[in-house]
Amino acid sequence: MTASRLPEGRRRVEVHDVTPALFDDLISVCSRDRPGDPVHAEGARIKREWLTEVTRACGPIAKLAYLDGKPAAQLMFYPEDAGPRTPGRRDVLVLYCVFTGASEDRQKGLASSLLRSFLEEVRTGKLKTMAGRRIRFIRAPLFETGEGLSMAEMYQRYGFERGPQGAAEMFREVQGAYEPPPRSRPAPPAGDRRRGQLLPIGRSLVFYTPHCQWSYVFADHMAKAIRELSPQHEVLFVDAWRDPAAGDWPGAQAVVDGIPVYAHATEGDGFRREVAAILGKA
Repeated sequence: MTASRLPEGRRRVEVHDVTPALFDDLISVCSRDRPGDPVHAEGARIKREWLTEVTRACGPIAKLAYLDGKPAAQLMFYPEDAGPRTPGRRDVLVLYCVFTGASEDRQKGLASSLLRSFLEEVRTGKLKTMAGRRIRFIRAPLFETGEGLSMAEMYQRYGFERGPQGAAEMFREVQGAYEPPPRSRPAPPAGDRRRGQLLPIGRSLVFYTPHCQWSYVFADHMAKAIRELSPQHEVLFVDAWRDPAAGDWPGAQAVVDGIPVYAHATEGDGFRREVAAILGKA
């Protein structure tokens, strides 16, 4: 475990590598306001299982910032080729997210402390996750929580650049040149209702990633929306990290009657409208 201490008036900030003993602290950063929610608890269980699996294979894949001894912010990362579903590119590091949990803990330098620690270890070759391996570049997928400074603004302050148009990510070159992500296969034409018979009418898939407990919560929201519109629909939850089925529907949040749905559960009524249009209930 490594730790760095940064003076900030009377507030004490410490940055630690996340070992299994700190998994609960890591999960708590994003779960402060969800006591007793069984769906969120299932998402947390899935994340803990994922953390255990990938940490065992790669070493620490997260850092925690403690403010006066309390877990307050997190940074998560992993080698792109760590996933079992599809072979990722070797020597590419994914910076998955940087997040400060409570609003009162923001603007206290926590995210900056995490990023400085992470980038210094990348620069010096001391990042345990990639020990002995070259890092060509870091890619940072972009998603916004609507809380605090946007990821794009924060990453830009630390030398990250925007990916090409259509790539929802930023990057920072380390020992090699950036390569844009492989192109996703295009969505099927509107009239192609079965997409090669991959999914029968009356069955839906909703995708989640085990990296974040909220992903499972959002998948549950999507499943409920589909069942409200079509109570007889069979809805299956798909782990996009492990399940090959996710590779058949790049970029989709769900698949209904063989048609991909790209709107996220957080996009107001967008997800429900897409599903209603597929089911002829718009």
